[in-house]
Amino acid sequence: MRQIVSGFLFLISAVLATPCSASHFERLDYLTEEYPPLNYTEHGKLTGLSVVLLEKIWQELNVKPQKIRVLPWARAYRNLEQQDNVVLFAIAKTKQRKDKFQWACPIETTDTNALIALKSSRIKVSSFDELAQYAIGTVRFDIAEQLLMEQLSSTINIVSNVTMKPNLELMAKGRIQMIAYDQQAANNMIIQWGGDLDDYETVFVFPTAFTCFAFSKQVDPALVRQFQQALTKIVATEEYRQLMKQFYSRAVEQ
Repeated sequence: MRQIVSGFLFLISAVLATPCSASHFERLDYLTEEYPPLNYTEHGKLTGLSVVLLEKIWQELNVKPQKIRVLPWARAYRNLEQQDNVVLFAIAKTKQRKDKFQWACPIETTDTNALIALKSSRIKVSSFDELAQYAIGTVRFDIAEQLLMEQLSSTINIVSNVTMKPNLELMAKGRIQMIAYDQQAANNMIIQWGGDLDDYETVFVFPTAFTCFAFSKQVDPALVRQFQQALTKIVATEEYRQLMKQFYSRAVEQ
């Protein structure tokens, strides 16, 4: 009887230790936003560093290409919080977010958020303490917004929108004085909006954490571990370094 029980326990252990099949990854809902150069649409095709990286992870895991849905950030973030099968990227891993989700990192480590203003406003900022007098545009649930709320009291005037476009429009009308966003992504958004980068300047910079893939809490942790192993393997390659150079140099040229 002891041998039968031991054998049964061995089989159970073997099943639990078996890597998750590709089909498990195909049941996940992959979400992103328009946020160049990490993820964006070009000539009708979704691309960017995080998108190409995800495709390479799928190849490593023998997962066939999956549909990636592009949503406004606030909606995608709510789906990650409320649904049990979501993968959202690219998202910064912060103290407040750390325990809410499961993580595979990094996508990249050069993410720098900043406060950006029109040069004509002649705004000078040297610390967070000087921001109470300004109205600052943010994207709802974006990392720059969360970092501001971490650092500042509730008296700060944050104007939160679902995309960057309304913030640029409000700043052009003088309704807000600054926008808080990733520097390179903001440059790309200004160009897409039809603005001239020479009219804008960075007035304050604050570094952020790694950008990552975030998984709903309910996703099988074994899937996240396999995904992390594939990501770690790819990030260590020369090919990944070339992808970083490719997408960030392209963003500068645009």
